[in-house]
Amino acid sequence: MGDPAGRFDETVKRAKAYVAAGADCIYPFGFIDLDTVARLAKAIPAPINIVARPDMSVPELEKIGVERVSIASAATLAVMSLIKTMAEGLYASRRFDGLTHSMNRPEAQALFKPRD
Repeated sequence: MGDPAGRFDETVKRAKAYVAAGADCIYPFGFIDLDTVARLAKAIPAPINIVARPDMSVPELEKIGVERVSIASAATLAVMSLIKTMAEGLYASRRFDGLTHSMNRPEAQALFKPRD
């Protein structure tokens, strides 16, 4: 964590050390302010990877110099939220209407086929 005033400079210093040691991408955790992310993208001599949030877009991140984006645990949390909502609905209504879905079994199985 360190001193908030020196956090940016310390991040750049460490990132440059990682790059000098052979890192080909820097993953600066904890920076969610897009202005700070843009400054990091300019100051670090390697691509930076950012964890996406629902309020971000690829064009917006590309514009400020972000070259890689991860969703980290967001997809898992989204699915867990849906399961929680479904379970609450099942419990409250004692009905299975919340199990409605738009994917059939062959479509689900096709997700596991090798791709060209």
